[in-house]
Amino acid sequence: VVIPGRNEAAGIVQTVRSILYAGYSELEVVYVDDGSEDDSVSRLRGFAATLPRAPDGTERLRVFASPRRNGKPTALNIGIHLARGSLIALVDADCDVQYGSFHHWIRPFEDERVGAVAANIRVRNANASLLARLQDCEYAINVTLSRAWRAALDLLAIVPGAGGMFRASIIRKLGGFDTGLGDDTDMTLKLRKAGWKLAFAMRAVVWTDVPTRWRVLLRQRSRWERNMVKIRLRKH
Repeated sequence: VVIPGRNEAAGIVQTVRSILYAGYSELEVVYVDDGSEDDSVSRLRGFAATLPRAPDGTERLRVFASPRRNGKPTALNIGIHLARGSLIALVDADCDVQYGSFHHWIRPFEDERVGAVAANIRVRNANASLLARLQDCEYAINVTLSRAWRAALDLLAIVPGAGGMFRASIIRKLGGFDTGLGDDTDMTLKLRKAGWKLAFAMRAVVWTDVPTRWRVLLRQRSRWERNMVKIRLRKH
């Protein structure tokens, strides 16, 4: 599991704990810190020191601290390079993975045609405000149900960066994430162009925080739409 992050001291230990104690033992977590100015790295390294090693003697949590800010795509590529598993899950630093999710998340890879599997992204902070509650409804209808029927028809439009799992060999062969103009939409389109099938695991639940103020929400959605236009129309 690769987690990129910057200035995530408030919640990064909780995120990593939710992954390590999600009921699946054969995994490691690689956290790539993108030049944080807080104590994210020291907190995680302190937490790592309390963890027992895996049965083969390897560390279950590795922390890579970049001395300068390089951007999320570069942080992801560093994590992809460091990861040792045959499957690589990408999770945002402000998320929790629900117990039992990894078993459901991995199962679609039994089909050798599947190159990536999208998790079911749900809202963690729905009770924070009315705006967050409305987004909880939006995610349930426009994200969960939409991805379920799209995946059934092999029309899945995006494997989200907040909760996407990939075959390690494929994501490396595709060159990782483009540091110029690349995000989860870009990677999804590259996978589809390469002929890989994309799946959706409804019972693999990743809980994420959403904006609680209109101004922050508008900035987020404007960024999403801007990147969508650039990647779909200009790049691909």
